[in-house]
Amino acid sequence: MADFSHGFRAYDISDPSMITPVGDVPMVLDGPTRLTVDGGYAYMLYEHQFSTIDVLGAPDFAAQVLMNAGDGLDIEVAEGYAYVVGENGLHIFDVNDPADPQHVTTIAGWDGQHLALDPITDRLYIASATTGIRVIDITDPAQPEERYLFAGTGLYRNLVLSGDLLVALAQNRALDLLDISNPDRPVFIRHFGNSSDFSSSRRGLTLADDYLLLGSGPFVNHVDVYRIYCNWTSTQTFRQKMPVRPGQTDISELIRSTNEPCPE
Repeated sequence: MADFSHGFRAYDISDPSMITPVGDVPMVLDGPTRLTVDGGYAYMLYEHQFSTIDVLGAPDFAAQVLMNAGDGLDIEVAEGYAYVVGENGLHIFDVNDPADPQHVTTIAGWDGQHLALDPITDRLYIASATTGIRVIDITDPAQPEERYLFAGTGLYRNLVLSGDLLVALAQNRALDLLDISNPDRPVFIRHFGNSSDFSSSRRGLTLADDYLLLGSGPFVNHVDVYRIYCNWTSTQTFRQKMPVRPGQTDISELIRSTNEPCPE
């Protein structure tokens, strides 16, 4: 976990009812923006740098990579490469040795706010607040290729994918559901919600089976749950806004089963 007060902190969640701290690494800068974990290392992103942290045992600082201001808004790591997006484009680093990351390439025009990566199809989706969603072929990380630009509303600020479904959180409207069974040509399915449902306080977006969990509040202090089912054509909303208390909230309480049949 990365936060504004403690930097990086690791927890043992082998028993979800007894979450215990393992150790922490103090912040090197204020305000980490993203955190991801891959292959025994955590990658903690700031607006103009990212740090690699060895988490196989007690967490330990491994390396620091400096970038320009505004470069670090989101990070994804897969198959030995880190992909960092920000106001100045997409930056790719070789992290096969996480203690010595190496810059591979930067594409200045591919700016964005959020990433979603599918390692099976080698596709990277970049959500932009101005241009829409870019589909990038990262088969060769040294020479990424843009395959498609899904314009949509042109204002996207979060993405999450699972299988053939890509969910995009629009800046001023709602959630857009996209079919990515052809990874190079996202197809719009439908949108739901409105601007009052999806305000600027929305921070976390996660897909779990048929359920979409959306964190709300300045510090993600409650979660709304949506059920997306019947081949993504129907949605159910559980808007009880259950408070989230680390170590106390059983997320299964948020997900309630339904016997409502799919339309014929």
